[in-house]
Amino acid sequence: MGNRIKAFPLPIPFYLLPNRLTLEIAIQKIQVKQAVRQVHTEGIYPSEVAISRLLVKPGCFPDKKVRAALRATRREIYLEP
Repeated sequence: MGNRIKAFPLPIPFYLLPNRLTLEIAIQKIQVKQAVRQVHTEGIYPSEVAISRLLVKPGCFPDKKVRAALRATRREIYLEP
């Protein structure tokens, strides 16, 4: 579980992102989705603690949009109703 999520190309065109904060949130949301899938395939429940260990910026969960991405990804793999 020591593998951190690496840099990746954005699926969103850069010019559609209005500012740096929006860009950072978009990157964090994608990293959270990747981390949830990685942790789940290892047989570990994707809690905030387990996910934050893999993220480049572990303190991103106070942001509502990032937390919503975590819940949405859990729903995609049927871990939340």
